[in-house]
Amino acid sequence: MSNRRTPEELLAENAELRQRLADAEETLRAITSGEVDALVINTKSGETVFTLQDADTVYRIAIESINEGVITLSPEGSILYSNGCFAQMVGADLNTVIGTSVFDFVTPDSRDPLAGMLALDSSSGEITVRSKDGVLVPTYFATKRLQLDNLPICAVVTDLTQQKRSQEAIAALKQAEQLKDEFIGLVSHEIRTPLTVMIGALSVAMSDGIAPEDARSLLLDAKSGSESLNHIVDNLIELSRYQSHRLSLQKQLIDIAAVVRGFAEKERIHTSQHHLVLDVPQDLPQIRADRFRVELVLVNLVSNAVKYSDEGTEIRLSVRQAPGSLVISVSDRGIGIPAERQASLFRPFQRLEDPSKPVKGLGLGLLVCKRLVEAHGGKIWVESQPGQGSTFSFTLPA
Repeated sequence: MSNRRTPEELLAENAELRQRLADAEETLRAITSGEVDALVINTKSGETVFTLQDADTVYRIAIESINEGVITLSPEGSILYSNGCFAQMVGADLNTVIGTSVFDFVTPDSRDPLAGMLALDSSSGEITVRSKDGVLVPTYFATKRLQLDNLPICAVVTDLTQQKRSQEAIAALKQAEQLKDEFIGLVSHEIRTPLTVMIGALSVAMSDGIAPEDARSLLLDAKSGSESLNHIVDNLIELSRYQSHRLSLQKQLIDIAAVVRGFAEKERIHTSQHHLVLDVPQDLPQIRADRFRVELVLVNLVSNAVKYSDEGTEIRLSVRQAPGSLVISVSDRGIGIPAERQASLFRPFQRLEDPSKPVKGLGLGLLVCKRLVEAHGGKIWVESQPGQGSTFSFTLPA
């Protein structure tokens, strides 16, 4: 078979090549004369013309692909263009975003700062965006006025959510580290005090020639120190169990009136400088509760009443029935608590300062009370006025 082309075919091919050459010459002329924005780039396959249309396509693909919100605004704030990332950020369909005012997507307190940014040739700052479903998104706006007709403004919007979370996590870790250091210091001090009393009292009591009555007094001091130490350890154990989700209540039917009276009899030894008064009705129903944990709550509340009230004053321990619960209260006639301090009392390491005397303790007792009461399904609160004493109450389901 012959591969020769006919004269007609050769003429047609020649005409096509002439036309392509003419087109190329015209393109080069337009480029060199500035009529067309383009670059001629040397590639492996030869010279390639890269036009403005190609660059615009690449630019748009890049803008749509980045993980930043990009919008073009009118000077008044109308959104002329938005990429998909910004639409996703505000939780709206892209078609509904374009044409909407950008101020519709920011919180009221961010509108004036954003308006101030748009009035400048370039600016930046943090703006809180509100999505369509009400989610607040912390963002960083960087704006630039473009030197085009009508002076549109380009804004790049960065979502700061992860950055803020990281900052909050770092701050929380620093606070936890500080609390840990404070906790170790407080525990060391509070444990050392009763230990010092115990060791000193026992050492002297064992000395030769000590009178029996003096030895007895020293042994009582040692006993008091051991009870203080036991109180600290009990609170630390309960908090540790709660933090590690190992707090397990041993509930059983108990006669709360008998529990409170028995507790008062034992506690009178430690409250001999105060008048412990009971107000406990006889006809209270039995409840399901952890007796040891209920007594630990009472120990902490009465201990606080002793710390913050003068010797010789009354401490009242009362129980009353309420719909669906029993309300147990410990009242004193001490220094009272300012209203602004009452909510913080149930947080770690919170202690009131008594200007008339130093106050011992870790500031954990009320936190332990809160955890144990809530574990029973109850609640705890305080009613107090400065100079008129305080009443701490808690409920147990009945």
